[in-house]
Amino acid sequence: MYSSHKAMRKSKLCCAVSIISIVLLSSLVYAQTQKGELKLNSDIESSIRPGEKHRYQVKLKKNKFAFFKLYQKGVDVLLTTYSPNGEKVADFDSPNGTQGAEFASIVSETDGTYILEIRALGNTGPQGKYSLKIASIEPAAKTESAKVDQIFKPWENTDTPGAAVAVVKDGKIAYSKGYGMANLEYDIPIKPNTVFHIASVSKQFTTFSILLLESDGKLSLDDDLRKHIPELPSFGKKITLRHLAH
Repeated sequence: MYSSHKAMRKSKLCCAVSIISIVLLSSLVYAQTQKGELKLNSDIESSIRPGEKHRYQVKLKKNKFAFFKLYQKGVDVLLTTYSPNGEKVADFDSPNGTQGAEFASIVSETDGTYILEIRALGNTGPQGKYSLKIASIEPAAKTESAKVDQIFKPWENTDTPGAAVAVVKDGKIAYSKGYGMANLEYDIPIKPNTVFHIASVSKQFTTFSILLLESDGKLSLDDDLRKHIPELPSFGKKITLRHLAH
């Protein structure tokens, strides 16, 4: 009786373990889906839920630069690239929530099949969609200027705002170029000499300059503002440089 009861318990335990294993295996298969090979300029659209991973293969020759564009449609995703030997290379994720573009790139060091993984962030939430394509494949940059161009590849187009970039070495501009558009409505591209309205961006530089003056002992952050701008009216309370810095 005891042996029979023990054998029955063992049988039930094995059965439970088998069921759990099947459930876990099913969850693993559900969470990570192999989506096949990506082709240049071939648009793919797919649905994905939080917690799911979609993996795409990308076959590249050595010393190539592959640039990917993904558009989120109601889901926040993280893009991760892997080398042919399965090692993680880089993560790509912009702070744009569940809508908008995500960009990724691969620089191939060897011939082989690389992986682009798309993971929907979070564990719960509604199903969303994304569209994905390889926007371009070109030789990997060798010169410094070409490397800058590939870094700014996401903004080198006529349908998004962008940036003017200058590389300064030994007090001289070594490289400058504009990427993207200064005005979308009038199709005005950004050039190296494009004028930007920096507005509040200037505040951090002003504060940094004041901190340099303080480190030289020329002023204190707790100085009354009227010590330096005596023509400023009195507002009944002491206003300091520290107040304005914050």
